[in-house]
Amino acid sequence: MKQLIFIIFISFVCVNTTNAQVTISCSDLNGTKWQHARQYDMEAKEFHEYTLKVMRRHLENGNTYDHPYYLSDTPTTEFDYSKTGQNTKGCYYVEMMPSINQVFCYSIIYFNKTDGKMILQPIDSPYNEIYIMIPSKKPRNQSAGIPVLENW
Repeated sequence: MKQLIFIIFISFVCVNTTNAQVTISCSDLNGTKWQHARQYDMEAKEFHEYTLKVMRRHLENGNTYDHPYYLSDTPTTEFDYSKTGQNTKGCYYVEMMPSINQVFCYSIIYFNKTDGKMILQPIDSPYNEIYIMIPSKKPRNQSAGIPVLENW
């Protein structure tokens, strides 16, 4: 009986400590533009634009940078270039920043094009990153309550 109670308790703890994840495909991102909620609130000109092969980062100064990406069912710290340009599906967004040769992996917590909102959580951070699909008619208070991250 003690073992049964222990197993139920452990199961309950595991369920409540895991993040809810959403599975999407690259075609869901293809052709969309997103702004970080803080940038959206500040009416900044920086945004991310997705193709099937790259996330194109448009900066305020007009420069653009291409970051290859793909979606995966498992988190990773290694970038698999053979998956870029493929219509992959997954609950993890994996991106390479070529300028510094660094891989970023995010858990997809929420994604809804109708609502115009995407929430990603870096696998090595407890903080969520909220993105607003643009153009949007959402009010400019989307980052309210989000902790300020240093060097953002």
